[in-house]
Amino acid sequence: MILVNIPFYESGELSPEGADAVADQVEGFALNESGLTPRVFKGEIAMKGPDFAGMCSSVAEAVARQPFGDRLCLVGRDHSVSYAGFKAFAAKNAGAGLVVLSHFPGCEACGGSAVHRSFVKRIIREGIVPADRVMLFGLREWTGEEKQFLDSSKVKSFPMKQVEMNGLSDVVDGFTELLNAWQSIYLCINMGVADPSCAPGVEDPSPGGLSARQLIYLVQRLRLMRNLKMMDIIGVDAGRDVNGMTSMLAAKLIAELS
Repeated sequence: MILVNIPFYESGELSPEGADAVADQVEGFALNESGLTPRVFKGEIAMKGPDFAGMCSSVAEAVARQPFGDRLCLVGRDHSVSYAGFKAFAAKNAGAGLVVLSHFPGCEACGGSAVHRSFVKRIIREGIVPADRVMLFGLREWTGEEKQFLDSSKVKSFPMKQVEMNGLSDVVDGFTELLNAWQSIYLCINMGVADPSCAPGVEDPSPGGLSARQLIYLVQRLRLMRNLKMMDIIGVDAGRDVNGMTSMLAAKLIAELS
């Protein structure tokens, strides 16, 4: 796996703190839970400017030169990185699909919301991916407008309520069975999908999320999918973290995915 920090905040400020905290923690894992040495190499990215367009251009260049056979993992602060990463990935991989692990669907109004809160809707509206190749997992907060968009566009979602009612293992069985039909998968992990008890260092913590153990199990299942080609991990706010809990969990997910 090639790990690339994207030092971008949607406000336009460049700050590598959250991404650096995750990257530093990865080196602490000698073996993952499969007994394998995490194969993680740090890549470099030359930011072409502090604005959104510059970040997108930089990410597109990094994806274009991604080594064959190596998974690329972007580490960033918010879903503007996810938008840039998936857009570049879809341009390179026909039939690509997007899997988002997050507490919110990212389907707020494109005109009035930041990319972070509207990235899924933008990706669908711009024709980057059809709605039937987007899957959302771990949802537990959304607006009425977002729910209406999800229902009308038929985006497949697996909310936390369904996970709790049906059991994580059974839900993941159905989830991964659907993903098997996709040619390639881009996985987006928002650390807010985890419960604040195990991931307090996020900008907008939401109670009732996945436990650390559940999230690790989920990514271990996804790692087994041969069509998983690229991913990003976003949402770690080093300034809000407690004893490095959130960055350590994010780093463990990378170790398990590598």
